[in-house]
Amino acid sequence: MSVTTTQRGEIVVIKLNGNFSFQMNKEFKKTTDQYPANSRYEIDLSGVDHVESSALGMLLVLRSQCGDDQARITLTGANPRVRTLLEISQFHKLFELR
Repeated sequence: MSVTTTQRGEIVVIKLNGNFSFQMNKEFKKTTDQYPANSRYEIDLSGVDHVESSALGMLLVLRSQCGDDQARITLTGANPRVRTLLEISQFHKLFELR
């Protein structure tokens, strides 16, 4: 799993590659801790093959740190399998999915 971060205007783009699992916890947290809590995030999942439940928890922690319902986090590029997991987990109600 790798994490690449870029900034596009006010949007922090975090591109993930490989399996999104608990092994990414430290790197994901280190990456997101670099930005203010009111940052706008785009989590690019186009390179993610598999998402573990612990990774869903990391996304929920980020959402909480960003103000829950005030959070501006978009999940993009999920393949059909990952998107189905996000929808079954009701993440489409908590995050914008594109």
